[in-house]
Amino acid sequence: ETRLATARDEANWANTERMHAERSRDAQKGIATRIKNRIKRGLCPCCSKHFPDVAAHLADKHPSYAEDAK
Repeated sequence: ETRLATARDEANWANTERMHAERSRDAQKGIATRIKNRIKRGLCPCCSKHFPDVAAHLADKHPSYAEDAK
């Protein structure tokens, strides 16, 4: 009976951890999608200004951000 209870607790813990990891993954994916969409529209993700060539702006004005994205 004790082993059964322990096994149930471990299964519940594993399920909780899996759900947490899935939610975290989904949240990170959403953040990345929002940033990609902003860049597609020509908005700098750092200073929220519009630029015709966002990649060049990031490389020039926000080099650490451009390096982190690689």
